[in-house]
Amino acid sequence: MKNLLMCALVLLALPAIAKTKVTDIRLTQTATYTQFTLNLDSPTDHELLTLNNPDRVVIDVTNAELDVDLSTVDKGGSPVRSIRSGVRDSDNLRIVFDLTSLANAHSFFLKKIENGKMRYHLVVLAYSLDPRVR
Repeated sequence: MKNLLMCALVLLALPAIAKTKVTDIRLTQTATYTQFTLNLDSPTDHELLTLNNPDRVVIDVTNAELDVDLSTVDKGGSPVRSIRSGVRDSDNLRIVFDLTSLANAHSFFLKKIENGKMRYHLVVLAYSLDPRVR
């Protein structure tokens, strides 16, 4: 009985420790901003930073892992020079978008039903602070 109880507790804890997967990253350029869309397999928290020298947008995704090859992300027409990632605080995912110029960014989270299944999207809008880019 004691072993059965321990197994049940372990199984109940599994969803709590399962990492969110970033399954796709898309970049969309408009006349006024660049949109970064991260597709996730479950909801999670995040932190957004903009840094300079070099100019970049940094997204820290809580308890997450990357499940997409960053070299396949289409950067065409956007101010994104490169994309890189790393692990922060042992289980948080950091994604860095290196930019050609400084940007002001904000983010929001979308969840919607697509093809009968709940989908989660972390969306970041980056507005260039360089007047030549607008």
